[in-house]
Amino acid sequence: MHGGDVPGTLVAAARRYPQREAAVGGYERLTYTTLLERVSRLAAGLRGVEPRHARPVAVLSDNSLAYLELYYAVVAAGAILVPLNTRLAPTELAGILRDADVRSMFVGPGLEQRAAEINARYPIRVISMPGASEQSISVRYADLLATGPGKFADRAPDDIAYLYYTSGTSGRPKGVPLTHRNVLSNALSTAAAVGITERDVWLHAGPMFHLADAWAVWAVTWLGGRHVLERFKAERTVATIERERITLTLLVPTAVELLADAAVAAATRLPGLRGLLYGGAPASRRVLEKVRDNLDAPLVHTYGSTETAGTLSVLPAPEHGAGPGAALGSCVGRETPLVEIKVGDGEGRELGNGEVGEILVRGPMVTAGYLGHE
Repeated sequence: MHGGDVPGTLVAAARRYPQREAAVGGYERLTYTTLLERVSRLAAGLRGVEPRHARPVAVLSDNSLAYLELYYAVVAAGAILVPLNTRLAPTELAGILRDADVRSMFVGPGLEQRAAEINARYPIRVISMPGASEQSISVRYADLLATGPGKFADRAPDDIAYLYYTSGTSGRPKGVPLTHRNVLSNALSTAAAVGITERDVWLHAGPMFHLADAWAVWAVTWLGGRHVLERFKAERTVATIERERITLTLLVPTAVELLADAAVAAATRLPGLRGLLYGGAPASRRVLEKVRDNLDAPLVHTYGSTETAGTLSVLPAPEHGAGPGAALGSCVGRETPLVEIKVGDGEGRELGNGEVGEILVRGPMVTAGYLGHE
């Protein structure tokens, strides 16, 4: 790992590919040199707002170029990024912010009212992101950018970089601290399993607050690929895939079906996609067969968890197969290179093929424990 920390992946990419286009969002296009400079300025500005080392800083936003910048800038400032699920109610979000002891929150356009409702329950410093209303805010994103470039904070591989909250299916949401080592190990392992290269263009259409998409923030940057950022909307996403020559993206199965329908309506088979990754929920055979029959984009299944910084296993396109005996919809593939997976009986004993048990995972991407329960 370059330096063992997240900002090091961006520094390395800017050194190797200074004038290569790094990211596209809306009408903006940034080279790696420009992206690194903006991240440096944001980090310096944020240190003036949140001077305490390792303070959690939240982001409530849809996908955007600014979100990509904050994935790097918050950590480069020595803080911990807390990506918030935009689908949660204000009461739930306020509870997460209180649990994590967050004092500052970046807010994207369209979520200003949600932020105000959160603030009524848990007073917090609000930082507007580009395009967001600047009423009732504490700090402007543009003011942070206006700060001169500064030195990145020194962070060790085992320092916490991100704090994700689980969906809370077994109770209230739990905080999952992920270190630089955790997220970079997963990014490297998944990139190897998927076969990402510097020629790839990744569309961040799935929500960036979720690790199903977020691992690509680090992996694509590390390898010098290009990021394209926008919220998923089937018709628009089909047009973006063709216009920006997208090669890879990851969607939940419901979005995969919407994408296939929109592509059929637009009379395209999306031939430029070399991988349509899906995961995050079970996919029916009907949906996967629709994609296979109507698109040229090869299907790639991914499976993972928040506690492991994202992907654990990948079922590559060739192994989906075809015909009645295909693995389509019935297999999550094999573990990625740095992961060891077993199925145990609850007491750690490994079970045989066909036996039902719990999934046991070992590797450098596994969190040390939940916030407050290490």
